[in-house]
Amino acid sequence: MTDILSIKSLTKTYSNTELPAISNFNLELKKGSILAIVGESGSGKTTLSRLIAGLETPDEGTITLNDKVVASNDTFIEPDKRQVGMVFQDYALFPHLTVKKNIGYGISKLKNREQRILELLKLVELEGLGGRYPHQLSGGQQQRVALARALAPKPELLILDEPFCNLDANLRTQLRQDVFGIISKTQATVIFITHDTEDAVAVSDQMAVIKNGKLFQHDTTKTVTANSNNTYVLSLFRK
Repeated sequence: MTDILSIKSLTKTYSNTELPAISNFNLELKKGSILAIVGESGSGKTTLSRLIAGLETPDEGTITLNDKVVASNDTFIEPDKRQVGMVFQDYALFPHLTVKKNIGYGISKLKNREQRILELLKLVELEGLGGRYPHQLSGGQQQRVALARALAPKPELLILDEPFCNLDANLRTQLRQDVFGIISKTQATVIFITHDTEDAVAVSDQMAVIKNGKLFQHDTTKTVTANSNNTYVLSLFRK
């Protein structure tokens, strides 16, 4: 398999902080993988995802997607041209738009837009709910709409940023199964941002552990969880 994502020497420091949120970060990801990026609150996980998606600009380093440099010292490709889909922690649905219009928001120029929306409604099992508004849906249904919207343009890479963090354990487990069951049908490459090691182990084949903006370990999930020689990494899975 070829690399879909390559990150080299990536650094990002916000103006109101002294220490970088992401520091000299290097990572490569194969196409078709499900990578869990695991770290505690404030570790830099969300900053990393926003840099990949193009919602933040790096201070140093390069990001390459499908052999195309999308961010470097002299290059910055806008988010809508990166073929990266993103599901945000709070779903970020447009409250004034119906389910169908939310899903179709990013594919307004697609010739078969209506057909694509109907395909996605079926995929996320929300057929018949296209005319509803976000406030008329359950939290799980809203999450499915957010997922459908992210999948609508057929992104090369899909990023899920802490999608289950505000849910109780039973609901989280069910939604995790539902969401990744849907994703498995699309064969998308996935980056799953989470602080929950149980969620990470359950769905990923690759895992990257991050702390203070630095990559501590990146390997198969089995190797990271069972055979790590890093004390910090071990502590995450021995709680």
